[in-house]
Amino acid sequence: MTNVGETLRLSLGADLHALTSAFKCPQGLKHPWTQTVLADAISRFHSNSIPFTEVMVRLPDGDSLVCSVDTPEEWDQRRICVLLPGLTGHAESFYILRIAKKLLRLGYKTVRVNYRSCGRGLGHAKALFHAGQGEDIFCLLQKLYNRYPEADIHMLGFSLGGNMMLKMAGDFPAEHYGVTKMLAVSAPVDLVDAARTIMARGRFFDRYFSKRLLAFLNRVLEINPNIRCSKVPKKLKSIMDFDSQFVVPMFGFKDVMDYYHQSRAVNSLRDIGCKAGILLADDDPIVDYRAFQNPDVLGPVELYLTHGGGHVGFLRKGGLIGDPFWMDDFIVHWALKE
Repeated sequence: MTNVGETLRLSLGADLHALTSAFKCPQGLKHPWTQTVLADAISRFHSNSIPFTEVMVRLPDGDSLVCSVDTPEEWDQRRICVLLPGLTGHAESFYILRIAKKLLRLGYKTVRVNYRSCGRGLGHAKALFHAGQGEDIFCLLQKLYNRYPEADIHMLGFSLGGNMMLKMAGDFPAEHYGVTKMLAVSAPVDLVDAARTIMARGRFFDRYFSKRLLAFLNRVLEINPNIRCSKVPKKLKSIMDFDSQFVVPMFGFKDVMDYYHQSRAVNSLRDIGCKAGILLADDDPIVDYRAFQNPDVLGPVELYLTHGGGHVGFLRKGGLIGDPFWMDDFIVHWALKE
C-alpha cells in the first residue's frame, strides 16, 4: 500500500505520465459512474476535520470569499496550495479535506476556498457564483501573493473549480498573482461540449446535481432572501435548467449558451503563463477527452490521461482496503515535482 511516506521517497524520480499509464481500476469498479459515485461516498470515511483559521477575502463589489486556511506546525513560508472545489462543493467537502490533510503533511499551508454563498461563505455574498468567475480567485491570489511574496503558490481545481482556475490563469498574467503551477482534475474546460456530453450520456449526473443545486439554492435563500432570482421551482429538469433560470438572469448573460461560451476555459488555455496540467480519465462521463487530442487546444497545458477512473473518481486496484484514492497519490507526486 502506498502511503505519503513512501510517496515522498518515490516522488522525485516518478514520471507523472508513467503514473497515469500504470493506473488500474479495480475489478467490478470499472464503470465510470461507479468510480464517480463510490469515490464521493467513501471519502467521508477517509476525511477528518482540520484545525483552521477562517479568512475573509473582500471582493471589489463588497461580497466576500470565506476561506479555511490550514497551517502546518512548522511552516517554512515556502509552499501554499489553494484548493478549489467542484459544483456544489465547499471547503469542508470530504475530498477537499482529505487532500488538504495530505498536503499539510508535505509542509504546505492550504487555502480551502468557499465560493460566493457556498459553505461558510453563506450569508457573506449578495449573489451566487458561476463557472467563469475567475476574477474572484484572482483577487484571493493577489492578497496571498502580497502577503507571502517569496512563497511558491500552487493550485488544485476540481471539476468546475478546475475550469474556473484555468480560465483565470489564461485571463490574468501569472506575474500578478505568484502561482508557479496548477493542476485541474476532471475539469470541463469546454462547458458547451460538457453540456452536450451530459445530455447524451450523463443523465444520472444531471439529475443528481440538479437536486443538489436546488437544495443549495433553497439554503441560500433562507439566509439571504434578497438575492435576485426567479421563483424557485419544486424540481429542476437539469443543470442547464438551473443555469438558464438563475445564473443567466443573475449575471446578465444573453442565454445559457452565451454563459457557457463566455465562461469556458478552453479559449484561455493557450495564454496560461505558469506550469499547468489536467488530470482526466478517458471514460469521464462529463468531459470528453477527445476534445484534447488536438494539441492546439491544450497549448502549454499538459494532459495526464488515465484509462478509466470516472469523474474525480480514480479508485485504484488493490486499494479498497486502506487508502483507495490513487488521485491523492498523483497529486502528492505532482506537488513535489519541480
